[in-house]
Amino acid sequence: MTEKIIWNQGITKTVFPQLCGDIDADTVIVGAGITGLTAAYVLSNGGRYNVAVVEANYISESATARSSAHLTTASDFSYEALRSKYNMDTCTAVAESRKFAISFIQNLSTDINCDFKTVSGYLYTEKADEIDRLQTEKEVAMRAGLEVNTAQLLHLPFKTYGAIEFKNQAIFNPSKYLYGLAKYLNKLPNCSIYENSRVTGRDDNTVQTEFGSIRTKTVVYATHYPLFFDLKQTLVYPYRSYIIAAKVAENIGDDVYWDTHDPYYYTRTYEYEGERYLIVGGADHKTGSSTFNPFARLESFLRLRYSVHSVDYRWSNQYYEPADGLPYIGKSNNGNEYIATGYSGDGLTNGTIAGYLISQEIMGLKEKQWNGIFDARRFNLLASAGKFIKENADVAKRYVMDRLNATNTDTIQMLAPGDGIVVDEDNQKVAVSVDREGVFHYVKANCTHLNCLVYWNRIEKTWDCPCHGSRFKPDGTVITGPAVKNLEKV
Repeated sequence: MTEKIIWNQGITKTVFPQLCGDIDADTVIVGAGITGLTAAYVLSNGGRYNVAVVEANYISESATARSSAHLTTASDFSYEALRSKYNMDTCTAVAESRKFAISFIQNLSTDINCDFKTVSGYLYTEKADEIDRLQTEKEVAMRAGLEVNTAQLLHLPFKTYGAIEFKNQAIFNPSKYLYGLAKYLNKLPNCSIYENSRVTGRDDNTVQTEFGSIRTKTVVYATHYPLFFDLKQTLVYPYRSYIIAAKVAENIGDDVYWDTHDPYYYTRTYEYEGERYLIVGGADHKTGSSTFNPFARLESFLRLRYSVHSVDYRWSNQYYEPADGLPYIGKSNNGNEYIATGYSGDGLTNGTIAGYLISQEIMGLKEKQWNGIFDARRFNLLASAGKFIKENADVAKRYVMDRLNATNTDTIQMLAPGDGIVVDEDNQKVAVSVDREGVFHYVKANCTHLNCLVYWNRIEKTWDCPCHGSRFKPDGTVITGPAVKNLEKV
Protein backbone atom coordinates (compact mmCIF):
# COMPACT_ATOMS: atom_id res chain seq x y z
CA MET A 1 0.00 0.00 0.00
CA THR A 2 1.37 3.44 -0.93
CA GLU A 3 1.24 6.35 1.50
CA LYS A 4 -2.19 7.92 1.83
CA ILE A 5 -3.18 10.43 4.54
CA ILE A 6 -6.82 10.32 5.64
CA TRP A 7 -6.91 14.01 6.62
CA ASN A 8 -6.33 15.08 3.01
CA GLN A 9 -9.21 13.10 1.58
CA GLY A 10 -12.16 15.08 0.23
CA ILE A 11 -10.88 18.50 1.25
CA THR A 12 -10.57 21.51 -1.02
CA LYS A 13 -6.91 22.46 -1.16
CA THR A 14 -5.85 26.02 -1.88
CA VAL A 15 -2.75 26.20 -4.03
CA PHE A 16 -0.48 29.08 -3.06
CA PRO A 17 2.09 30.53 -5.46
CA GLN A 18 5.80 29.84 -5.54
CA LEU A 19 7.99 32.72 -4.43
CA CYS A 20 9.58 34.27 -7.53
CA GLY A 21 11.52 37.52 -7.35
CA ASP A 22 12.47 39.68 -4.39
CA ILE A 23 10.06 41.04 -1.76
CA ASP A 24 10.17 42.68 1.67
CA ALA A 25 8.51 41.62 4.93
CA ASP A 26 8.77 42.54 8.61
CA THR A 27 8.84 38.84 9.50
CA VAL A 28 9.54 35.74 7.42
CA ILE A 29 8.06 32.51 8.76
CA VAL A 30 9.69 29.38 7.35
CA GLY A 31 7.17 26.53 7.44
CA ALA A 32 3.38 26.52 6.99
CA GLY A 33 2.45 23.93 9.59
CA ILE A 34 0.60 24.65 12.80
CA THR A 35 3.55 26.57 14.32
CA GLY A 36 4.09 28.84 11.33
CA LEU A 37 0.45 29.60 10.60
CA THR A 38 -0.34 30.22 14.27
CA ALA A 39 2.52 32.72 14.46
CA ALA A 40 1.39 34.33 11.19
CA TYR A 41 -2.17 34.62 12.51
CA VAL A 42 -1.13 36.36 15.74
CA LEU A 43 1.43 38.65 14.06
CA SER A 44 -0.63 39.76 11.07
CA ASN A 45 -4.04 40.11 12.73
CA GLY A 46 -5.03 43.75 12.97
CA GLY A 47 -2.43 44.80 10.40
CA ARG A 48 0.36 44.95 12.95
CA TYR A 49 3.12 43.20 10.99
CA ASN A 50 3.80 42.46 7.34
CA VAL A 51 4.34 38.68 7.27
CA ALA A 52 5.55 36.29 4.57
CA VAL A 53 5.20 32.51 5.06
CA VAL A 54 7.33 30.21 2.91
CA GLU A 55 6.63 26.47 2.76
CA ALA A 56 9.15 24.07 1.20
CA ASN A 57 6.47 21.69 -0.08
CA TYR A 58 2.70 22.03 0.36
CA ILE A 59 0.54 22.66 3.40
CA SER A 60 -1.08 19.23 3.11
CA GLU A 61 2.37 17.59 3.38
CA SER A 62 3.49 19.35 6.55
CA ALA A 63 4.21 17.50 9.79
CA THR A 64 0.91 18.85 11.14
CA ALA A 65 -1.08 17.15 8.36
CA ARG A 66 0.80 13.91 9.08
CA SER A 67 -0.16 13.72 12.75
CA SER A 68 -2.83 11.57 14.39
CA ALA A 69 -4.61 14.84 15.17
CA HIS A 70 -5.46 14.46 18.81
CA LEU A 71 -4.98 17.30 21.29
CA THR A 72 -4.14 16.41 24.86
CA THR A 73 -3.25 18.14 28.08
CA ALA A 74 -1.36 14.97 29.01
CA SER A 75 2.37 15.29 28.44
CA ASP A 76 4.30 12.94 26.17
CA PHE A 77 7.08 13.10 28.76
CA SER A 78 4.62 12.36 31.63
CA TYR A 79 3.99 14.75 34.49
CA GLU A 80 5.75 12.47 36.96
CA ALA A 81 8.92 12.57 34.82
CA LEU A 82 8.69 16.38 34.63
CA ARG A 83 8.20 16.61 38.38
CA SER A 84 11.27 14.41 38.92
CA LYS A 85 13.45 16.46 36.55
CA TYR A 86 12.09 19.86 37.57
CA ASN A 87 9.36 20.68 40.10
CA MET A 88 5.60 21.10 40.42
CA ASP A 89 5.74 24.70 39.17
CA THR A 90 7.06 23.38 35.84
CA CYS A 91 4.31 20.74 35.71
CA THR A 92 1.69 23.43 36.34
CA ALA A 93 3.12 25.68 33.62
CA VAL A 94 3.12 22.77 31.12
CA ALA A 95 -0.49 21.93 31.99
CA GLU A 96 -1.62 25.54 31.65
CA SER A 97 0.13 25.98 28.30
CA ARG A 98 -1.48 22.83 26.90
CA LYS A 99 -4.94 23.88 28.06
CA PHE A 100 -4.34 27.22 26.37
CA ALA A 101 -3.35 25.51 23.08
CA ILE A 102 -6.53 23.42 22.95
CA SER A 103 -8.63 26.48 23.77
CA PHE A 104 -6.85 28.50 21.05
CA ILE A 105 -7.64 25.87 18.38
CA GLN A 106 -11.20 25.48 19.65
CA ASN A 107 -11.83 29.23 19.38
CA LEU A 108 -10.60 29.30 15.76
CA SER A 109 -12.64 26.21 14.94
CA THR A 110 -15.84 28.22 15.34
CA ASP A 111 -14.95 29.85 11.99
CA ILE A 112 -12.96 26.95 10.50
CA ASN A 113 -14.81 23.73 9.77
CA CYS A 114 -12.16 21.29 10.95
CA ASP A 115 -14.27 18.59 12.70
CA PHE A 116 -13.18 19.82 16.14
CA LYS A 117 -14.70 17.82 18.98
CA THR A 118 -14.09 17.76 22.74
CA VAL A 119 -13.46 14.24 24.06
CA SER A 120 -11.84 12.42 26.95
CA GLY A 121 -8.34 10.96 26.77
CA TYR A 122 -7.44 7.68 28.47
CA LEU A 123 -4.00 6.48 29.52
CA TYR A 124 -4.34 2.73 30.12
CA THR A 125 -2.15 -0.26 30.86
CA GLU A 126 -2.30 -3.90 29.80
CA LYS A 127 0.07 -4.85 32.63
CA ALA A 128 -1.09 -5.51 36.19
CA ASP A 129 2.16 -4.21 37.70
CA GLU A 130 1.73 -0.69 36.22
CA ILE A 131 -1.40 0.35 38.11
CA ASP A 132 0.64 2.27 40.69
CA ARG A 133 2.38 4.15 37.85
CA LEU A 134 -1.02 5.33 36.58
CA GLN A 135 -2.07 6.41 40.06
CA THR A 136 1.13 8.45 40.47
CA GLU A 137 0.64 10.15 37.10
CA LYS A 138 -2.95 10.96 38.02
CA GLU A 139 -1.93 12.56 41.33
CA VAL A 140 0.82 14.71 39.78
CA ALA A 141 -1.41 15.79 36.86
CA MET A 142 -4.17 16.79 39.29
CA ARG A 143 -1.68 18.82 41.36
CA ALA A 144 -0.69 20.53 38.10
CA GLY A 145 -4.30 21.71 37.70
CA LEU A 146 -5.76 19.12 35.32
CA GLU A 147 -9.07 17.30 35.71
CA VAL A 148 -8.02 13.64 35.89
CA ASN A 149 -10.04 10.69 37.20
CA THR A 150 -9.54 6.98 37.69
CA ALA A 151 -11.43 5.37 34.80
CA GLN A 152 -13.77 2.54 35.75
CA LEU A 153 -14.88 1.33 32.32
CA LEU A 154 -13.18 1.63 28.92
CA HIS A 155 -14.93 1.07 25.59
CA LEU A 156 -12.13 -1.18 24.38
CA PRO A 157 -12.57 -4.77 23.16
CA PHE A 158 -9.55 -6.15 25.02
CA LYS A 159 -8.44 -6.57 28.63
CA THR A 160 -6.85 -3.67 30.49
CA TYR A 161 -5.73 -3.53 34.11
CA GLY A 162 -6.32 0.14 34.78
CA ALA A 163 -6.70 3.58 33.25
CA ILE A 164 -6.91 7.26 34.08
CA GLU A 165 -9.13 9.75 32.27
CA PHE A 166 -7.98 13.20 31.20
CA LYS A 167 -11.02 15.44 30.75
CA ASN A 168 -11.42 18.13 28.05
CA GLN A 169 -9.14 16.71 25.37
CA ALA A 170 -9.94 17.16 21.66
CA ILE A 171 -9.74 15.73 18.16
CA PHE A 172 -9.90 17.53 14.80
CA ASN A 173 -8.83 17.35 11.15
CA PRO A 174 -5.44 19.11 10.94
CA SER A 175 -5.48 19.59 7.16
CA LYS A 176 -8.87 21.32 7.29
CA TYR A 177 -7.60 23.48 10.14
CA LEU A 178 -4.42 24.51 8.30
CA TYR A 179 -6.21 25.33 5.04
CA GLY A 180 -8.90 27.26 6.90
CA LEU A 181 -6.23 29.28 8.67
CA ALA A 182 -4.24 29.78 5.47
CA LYS A 183 -7.31 30.97 3.54
CA TYR A 184 -8.05 33.53 6.25
CA LEU A 185 -4.45 34.78 6.26
CA ASN A 186 -4.34 34.97 2.49
CA LYS A 187 -7.21 37.50 2.54
CA LEU A 188 -5.23 39.87 4.77
CA PRO A 189 -3.33 42.61 2.91
CA ASN A 190 -0.31 42.18 5.18
CA CYS A 191 0.19 38.40 4.95
CA SER A 192 1.36 36.33 1.97
CA ILE A 193 1.88 32.56 1.74
CA TYR A 194 4.17 30.77 -0.70
CA GLU A 195 4.30 27.01 -1.29
CA ASN A 196 6.95 24.97 -3.10
CA SER A 197 9.48 27.58 -1.94
CA ARG A 198 12.24 25.83 -0.03
CA VAL A 199 14.64 28.11 1.83
CA THR A 200 18.17 27.55 0.53
CA GLY A 201 20.15 30.15 2.44
CA ARG A 202 20.12 33.29 4.53
CA ASP A 203 22.34 36.18 5.55
CA ASP A 204 21.91 39.04 8.02
CA ASN A 205 18.72 40.45 6.53
CA THR A 206 17.69 38.23 3.60
CA VAL A 207 16.13 34.78 3.29
CA GLN A 208 16.82 33.06 -0.04
CA THR A 209 14.71 30.49 -1.87
CA GLU A 210 15.39 28.84 -5.21
CA PHE A 211 13.65 31.53 -7.28
CA GLY A 212 13.32 34.48 -4.94
CA SER A 213 14.36 36.19 -1.73
CA ILE A 214 12.80 38.15 1.12
CA ARG A 215 14.45 41.10 2.84
CA THR A 216 13.37 41.02 6.47
CA LYS A 217 14.05 42.09 10.04
CA THR A 218 13.05 38.79 11.70
CA VAL A 219 13.02 35.11 10.74
CA VAL A 220 10.96 32.40 12.44
CA TYR A 221 12.04 28.81 11.72
CA ALA A 222 8.78 26.92 12.16
CA THR A 223 10.41 23.87 10.57
CA HIS A 224 10.36 21.36 13.45
CA TYR A 225 14.16 21.77 13.55
CA PRO A 226 16.58 24.69 13.00
CA LEU A 227 17.56 24.75 9.31
CA PHE A 228 20.96 26.31 9.83
CA PHE A 229 23.48 25.45 12.49
CA ASP A 230 22.32 26.14 16.01
CA LEU A 231 23.54 24.56 19.23
CA LYS A 232 20.00 23.23 19.72
CA GLN A 233 20.83 20.67 17.02
CA THR A 234 22.78 18.82 19.72
CA LEU A 235 19.81 18.94 22.10
CA VAL A 236 17.00 17.47 19.96
CA TYR A 237 16.92 14.03 18.32
CA PRO A 238 14.89 12.76 15.33
CA TYR A 239 12.37 9.93 15.61
CA ARG A 240 9.81 8.52 13.20
CA SER A 241 6.26 7.48 14.03
CA TYR A 242 3.75 5.55 11.90
CA ILE A 243 -0.02 5.69 11.56
CA ILE A 244 -2.68 3.50 9.91
CA ALA A 245 -6.44 3.99 9.52
CA ALA A 246 -8.61 0.87 9.39
CA LYS A 247 -12.24 -0.21 9.37
CA VAL A 248 -12.99 -2.43 12.35
CA ALA A 249 -16.10 -4.18 13.65
CA GLU A 250 -15.95 -2.51 17.06
CA ASN A 251 -17.18 1.02 17.83
CA ILE A 252 -15.03 2.62 20.53
CA GLY A 253 -16.56 6.09 20.23
CA ASP A 254 -14.72 9.38 19.78
CA ASP A 255 -12.36 9.27 22.75
CA VAL A 256 -8.57 9.13 22.53
CA TYR A 257 -6.52 6.27 24.01
CA TRP A 258 -2.82 5.67 24.56
CA ASP A 259 -1.04 2.93 26.49
CA THR A 260 2.03 2.48 28.69
CA HIS A 261 4.12 0.58 26.11
CA ASP A 262 7.51 2.04 25.21
CA PRO A 263 7.15 3.30 22.55
CA TYR A 264 3.45 3.68 23.20
CA TYR A 265 0.50 3.07 20.86
CA TYR A 266 -2.28 5.64 20.47
CA THR A 267 -5.76 5.40 18.95
CA ARG A 268 -8.69 7.60 17.99
CA THR A 269 -11.51 7.42 15.44
CA TYR A 270 -12.50 9.53 12.45
CA GLU A 271 -15.54 9.50 10.18
CA TYR A 272 -15.17 10.07 6.44
CA GLU A 273 -17.90 9.62 3.82
CA GLY A 274 -20.12 7.77 6.27
CA GLU A 275 -17.39 5.27 7.23
CA ARG A 276 -15.79 5.22 10.68
CA TYR A 277 -12.08 4.53 10.83
CA LEU A 278 -9.94 3.52 13.77
CA ILE A 279 -6.64 5.39 13.62
CA VAL A 280 -3.70 3.67 15.29
CA GLY A 281 -0.23 5.17 15.67
CA GLY A 282 3.09 4.10 17.14
CA ALA A 283 6.00 1.74 16.27
CA ASP A 284 8.34 4.71 16.78
CA HIS A 285 12.08 4.41 16.21
CA LYS A 286 15.14 6.62 15.86
CA THR A 287 15.34 8.04 12.33
CA GLY A 288 17.75 6.08 10.15
CA SER A 289 17.85 2.99 12.36
CA SER A 290 14.76 0.83 11.72
CA THR A 291 15.36 -2.93 11.74
CA PHE A 292 11.68 -3.89 11.46
CA ASN A 293 8.59 -3.07 9.42
CA PRO A 294 6.74 -0.41 11.46
CA PHE A 295 3.49 -0.71 9.50
CA ALA A 296 3.47 -4.49 9.98
CA ARG A 297 4.00 -3.96 13.71
CA LEU A 298 1.07 -1.51 13.85
CA GLU A 299 -1.18 -3.89 11.95
CA SER A 300 -0.21 -6.74 14.27
CA PHE A 301 -1.08 -4.60 17.31
CA LEU A 302 -4.41 -3.77 15.68
CA ARG A 303 -5.38 -7.31 14.64
CA LEU A 304 -4.58 -8.76 18.07
CA ARG A 305 -7.11 -6.41 19.66
CA TYR A 306 -9.80 -5.65 17.06
CA SER A 307 -11.81 -7.38 14.33
CA VAL A 308 -10.28 -5.73 11.28
CA HIS A 309 -12.22 -5.42 8.01
CA SER A 310 -9.57 -3.52 6.07
CA VAL A 311 -6.55 -1.23 6.44
CA ASP A 312 -7.20 1.67 4.06
CA TYR A 313 -4.70 4.43 4.88
CA ARG A 314 -1.16 4.63 6.12
CA TRP A 315 1.40 7.40 6.54
CA SER A 316 4.34 8.41 8.71
CA ASN A 317 5.65 11.46 10.50
CA GLN A 318 8.80 12.74 12.14
CA TYR A 319 9.26 14.41 15.51
CA TYR A 320 12.18 15.52 17.68
CA GLU A 321 12.81 14.46 21.27
CA PRO A 322 14.31 17.20 23.49
CA ALA A 323 17.20 16.43 25.82
CA ASP A 324 15.46 17.75 28.93
CA GLY A 325 11.82 16.85 28.26
CA LEU A 326 10.59 20.32 27.20
CA PRO A 327 10.46 21.99 23.74
CA TYR A 328 12.83 24.83 22.82
CA ILE A 329 10.79 27.88 21.80
CA GLY A 330 11.80 31.49 21.20
CA LYS A 331 14.75 33.62 20.20
CA SER A 332 17.86 31.66 19.26
CA ASN A 333 21.51 32.64 19.65
CA ASN A 334 21.64 33.74 15.98
CA GLY A 335 20.59 37.40 15.85
CA ASN A 336 16.94 38.08 15.08
CA GLU A 337 16.04 34.42 14.53
CA TYR A 338 13.44 32.40 16.39
CA ILE A 339 13.22 28.61 16.58
CA ALA A 340 10.70 26.03 17.74
CA THR A 341 11.84 22.43 18.13
CA GLY A 342 11.80 19.40 20.44
CA TYR A 343 8.03 18.92 20.44
CA SER A 344 8.32 15.18 21.16
CA GLY A 345 4.96 13.49 20.40
CA ASP A 346 2.99 16.65 21.26
CA GLY A 347 3.44 18.59 18.02
CA LEU A 348 -0.05 20.05 17.71
CA THR A 349 -0.29 21.52 21.19
CA ASN A 350 3.39 22.48 21.37
CA GLY A 351 3.23 23.93 17.85
CA THR A 352 0.31 26.15 18.86
CA ILE A 353 2.12 27.18 22.04
CA ALA A 354 5.26 27.94 20.00
CA GLY A 355 3.48 30.00 17.36
CA TYR A 356 1.79 32.07 20.03
CA LEU A 357 4.87 32.51 22.25
CA ILE A 358 7.18 33.50 19.39
CA SER A 359 4.75 36.05 18.01
CA GLN A 360 4.31 37.51 21.50
CA GLU A 361 8.09 37.76 21.90
CA ILE A 362 8.47 39.47 18.52
CA MET A 363 5.81 42.01 19.49
CA GLY A 364 7.45 42.62 22.87
CA LEU A 365 4.50 41.28 24.84
CA LYS A 366 4.69 39.05 27.90
CA GLU A 367 1.08 38.02 28.35
CA LYS A 368 1.71 34.28 28.65
CA GLN A 369 5.30 33.18 29.18
CA TRP A 370 4.64 30.15 31.41
CA ASN A 371 7.60 30.95 33.64
CA GLY A 372 10.03 30.87 30.71
CA ILE A 373 10.22 27.07 30.84
CA PHE A 374 10.39 26.80 27.02
CA ASP A 375 13.22 29.35 26.56
CA ALA A 376 15.14 28.31 23.42
CA ARG A 377 18.46 29.53 24.85
CA ARG A 378 18.35 27.44 28.03
CA PHE A 379 20.67 24.57 28.81
CA ASN A 380 19.64 22.60 31.87
CA LEU A 381 22.64 20.40 32.56
CA LEU A 382 21.05 18.11 35.15
CA ALA A 383 17.83 17.57 33.20
CA SER A 384 19.64 17.09 29.86
CA ALA A 385 22.77 15.17 30.75
CA GLY A 386 21.64 11.55 30.35
CA LYS A 387 19.87 11.90 27.02
CA PHE A 388 22.39 14.44 25.71
CA ILE A 389 25.32 12.06 26.27
CA LYS A 390 23.50 8.99 24.93
CA GLU A 391 22.11 10.60 21.78
CA ASN A 392 25.23 12.51 20.80
CA ALA A 393 27.40 9.45 21.41
CA ASP A 394 25.10 7.63 19.00
CA VAL A 395 25.59 10.42 16.42
CA ALA A 396 29.36 10.19 16.80
CA LYS A 397 29.24 6.42 16.48
CA ARG A 398 27.13 6.60 13.32
CA TYR A 399 29.44 9.25 11.87
CA VAL A 400 32.44 6.90 12.24
CA MET A 401 31.03 3.38 11.97
CA ASP A 402 28.87 3.98 8.90
CA ARG A 403 31.99 5.02 7.01
CA LEU A 404 33.68 1.77 7.98
CA ASN A 405 30.67 -0.42 7.21
CA ALA A 406 30.00 0.66 3.60
CA THR A 407 30.05 -2.40 1.34
CA ASN A 408 31.86 -2.88 -1.98
CA THR A 409 30.34 -2.18 -5.38
CA ASP A 410 29.84 -5.88 -6.21
CA THR A 411 26.73 -5.80 -4.03
CA ILE A 412 24.99 -3.37 -6.39
CA GLN A 413 24.18 -6.18 -8.83
CA MET A 414 22.17 -7.94 -6.11
CA LEU A 415 19.81 -5.00 -5.48
CA ALA A 416 16.15 -5.61 -6.27
CA PRO A 417 13.59 -2.87 -7.04
CA GLY A 418 12.92 -0.95 -3.82
CA ASP A 419 16.33 -1.69 -2.34
CA GLY A 420 19.15 0.70 -1.49
CA ILE A 421 22.69 0.42 -0.13
CA VAL A 422 25.72 2.60 0.61
CA VAL A 423 28.86 1.42 -1.20
CA ASP A 424 32.53 2.43 -1.16
CA GLU A 425 33.67 3.57 -4.60
CA ASP A 426 37.14 5.09 -5.02
CA ASN A 427 37.19 6.32 -1.40
CA GLN A 428 33.79 7.92 -1.88
CA LYS A 429 30.58 6.78 -0.21
CA VAL A 430 27.83 6.37 -2.81
CA ALA A 431 24.14 5.80 -2.03
CA VAL A 432 22.75 3.43 -4.65
CA SER A 433 19.05 2.59 -4.95
CA VAL A 434 16.74 0.91 -7.44
CA ASP A 435 13.26 2.31 -7.97
CA ARG A 436 10.13 0.25 -8.66
CA GLU A 437 10.77 0.45 -12.42
CA GLY A 438 14.25 -1.00 -11.98
CA VAL A 439 16.08 2.29 -12.63
CA PHE A 440 19.30 2.76 -10.63
CA HIS A 441 20.01 6.04 -8.84
CA TYR A 442 23.51 7.04 -7.69
CA VAL A 443 24.08 9.93 -5.28
CA LYS A 444 26.72 10.86 -2.76
CA ALA A 445 25.84 9.32 0.60
CA ASN A 446 26.93 12.39 2.57
CA CYS A 447 23.99 14.32 4.01
CA THR A 448 24.21 17.91 2.82
CA HIS A 449 23.44 19.18 6.32
CA LEU A 450 26.48 18.12 8.38
CA ASN A 451 28.04 15.32 6.29
CA CYS A 452 26.71 12.24 8.13
CA LEU A 453 26.07 9.20 5.93
CA VAL A 454 22.46 8.52 4.97
CA TYR A 455 20.68 5.22 5.61
CA TRP A 456 18.23 3.44 3.29
CA ASN A 457 14.70 3.34 4.68
CA ARG A 458 13.42 0.19 2.97
CA ILE A 459 9.82 0.69 4.09
CA GLU A 460 9.39 4.27 2.85
CA LYS A 461 12.02 4.05 0.08
CA THR A 462 13.94 7.12 1.21
CA TRP A 463 17.47 8.04 2.27
CA ASP A 464 17.32 9.11 5.94
CA CYS A 465 20.05 10.83 7.94
CA PRO A 466 20.40 9.18 11.38
CA CYS A 467 22.23 12.19 12.85
CA HIS A 468 19.74 15.05 12.48
CA GLY A 469 16.77 13.65 10.55
CA SER A 470 17.13 15.02 7.01
CA ARG A 471 15.35 12.84 4.44
CA PHE A 472 15.80 12.49 0.69
CA LYS A 473 14.09 10.78 -2.23
CA PRO A 474 15.99 7.95 -3.99
CA ASP A 475 17.29 10.46 -6.56
CA GLY A 476 18.66 12.68 -3.75
CA THR A 477 15.93 15.35 -3.72
CA VAL A 478 15.37 16.83 -0.25
CA ILE A 479 12.09 15.75 1.36
CA THR A 480 12.58 17.39 4.71
CA GLY A 481 15.37 19.32 6.47
CA PRO A 482 17.42 20.44 8.23
CA ALA A 483 19.24 19.84 4.92
CA VAL A 484 18.35 22.49 2.33
CA LYS A 485 20.34 21.01 -0.57
CA ASN A 486 19.81 17.78 -2.50
CA LEU A 487 22.27 14.89 -2.29
CA GLU A 488 24.87 15.32 -4.99
CA LYS A 489 24.40 13.07 -8.03
CA VAL A 490 27.22 10.71 -8.98
